[in-house]
Amino acid sequence: MEMEDLKRLIEELDESVSKENAKVRLSQYGDEACVVATQNGYLRFGIELLKGGITPTSTGTPEMIDVDLHYLLDDGSTIYFDTFERVQKLSDENFKESWTDKLVVYTIIAFLMALLIFAIIGLVAVIKALL
Repeated sequence: MEMEDLKRLIEELDESVSKENAKVRLSQYGDEACVVATQNGYLRFGIELLKGGITPTSTGTPEMIDVDLHYLLDDGSTIYFDTFERVQKLSDENFKESWTDKLVVYTIIAFLMALLIFAIIGLVAVIKALL
């Protein structure tokens, strides 16, 4: 199927499914995630994601695309999407931690360890002063 045919088909779907009563609730509690939606909500959710496959990318950042889910998401949702990216190939490279991310984690761990050591030293000093 040609890209123009896909665009036409997605546009037809977009026009045929009403946004009325289209609501989706995305929730996550710990490791469990849940999607609850109305019939139109599921259909519109799928259409909006399909539109992400054909929408032009942003000029500033070539991977960023505009996907409109804001009107769909229910107030009770606990999962919201900040950005949508479309890449040519999905690999582990897309999700690799930078050295600054690792540095932040190690800095926080070192700070907490130092805080624990200082708390122990303070406790020892207080006990010695009381004895």
